[in-house]
This record gives sequence, structure tokens and C-alpha cells, in this order.
Amino acid sequence: MPFLHVGYKRFHYTELKPQDGKTRETLIFMHGLGSSQNYYQPVTQSLVANGFRCITFDNTGAGRSTYTFVEQSIEMLGEDVIGILDALNVDKAVFVGHSMGGYVSNLSGRKKPWKTRLQRTRQLTRL
Repeated sequence: MPFLHVGYKRFHYTELKPQDGKTRETLIFMHGLGSSQNYYQPVTQSLVANGFRCITFDNTGAGRSTYTFVEQSIEMLGEDVIGILDALNVDKAVFVGHSMGGYVSNLSGRKKPWKTRLQRTRQLTRL
């Protein structure tokens, strides 16, 4: 299972790429509170088949990512996304969030230093 270390945090992630190597866009997905990256599995399979690179991950203390015993803020969760993009050498991505992940995506898309990295933010309210 792939893990990334971002600062003191350890994230379990999945990176799916189109088989033909031609990527239309990169999407990074953040799940809601009490969920895991598995929430997006049905969606990412279809997106990858249509040429999108999809990155999903378990937030700190969710799914297979370790709990840090450090209180997390919405801003810190946004920093996690930037750290994961850095670790995977992704310059730009569409940030897709569900529930809490949608809230983080909306905040992150407005922050000056992240705006050029997270060009568009989208919130999935229903799959």
C-alpha cells in the first residue's frame, strides 16, 4: 500500500492514471468527515477511463492514514492537499471535495498562495 509522508503526517493514497499515458487533467479528491478515500472509487474508475489522473487519500486519522493526536483545522487540511501534490510532483490540480472535503476545497481555492495550484474548486454534493 502506498504511503506519503508530509511533515509529521503519514497518508495512505491512491494514484490512478490513464493507461495510454495521456492525461487531460489531474484531480485530487478529499472525502468527508468519518469517511475514507474509498468513497470515490466508483467515480475515479470512470474518470481514469476518460483520461483523468485521479489522486485520492485518507485524511489524518481516517481510513489507513495514521491519527496524529494533533488537532486539525480546515486550513491544515488544505495544507495537507498541497503537501500531497508536492510529494507527487503535481503542479496543478482540480480539488474535488465531498462534505468536509468540499468545505476545505472552497477555502483552499481562495487562498492566495494556493490559487495558482488549485485553479478550480468543485464540490460534489451528490454522486
